Amino acid sequence: MLARPVDPARYGGVVRPDKTVRWAADELEQVRRLRGRSPDTWPTPTALPDSLDRLAKWLTELGWDDLTCLARREELAVYGRLSAVRPGLFADRIVHALAALRRSLMECKRHEEALEVVDELLLLSETNRSAQAEAPDARY
Repeated sequence: MLARPVDPARYGGVVRPDKTVRWAADELEQVRRLRGRSPDTWPTPTALPDSLDRLAKWLTELGWDDLTCLARREELAVYGRLSAVRPGLFADRIVHALAALRRSLMECKRHEEALEVVDELLLLSETNRSAQAEAPDARY
């Protein structure tokens, strides 16, 4: 998945790109270890979505927004499953992931998908303060 060249024009990191690729690969390996395991066996209650969030941040630095979108979508799916068990507990984290996904979709010029994410953010903004803070950027 991470065997692709780093475009220097897109790279946004502060260290050498090869280090960022290595960190992303390490995080991807952590995600692979946690996938399919019960949340009860994770080291923390949010270990998998936290790893997906870190992976998405490394991928964003590398300018690989298409892969970032995949990581963000999986992060949201995991939070969806966790929220089914504990409603409302992860609302702020879901807002964070939605806002980040919207930005990545815009970078990929996938505007229709970004609009769906905006609709979800605006719906959440009716009851969630974090979403209310994101609503002006989402509307724009």
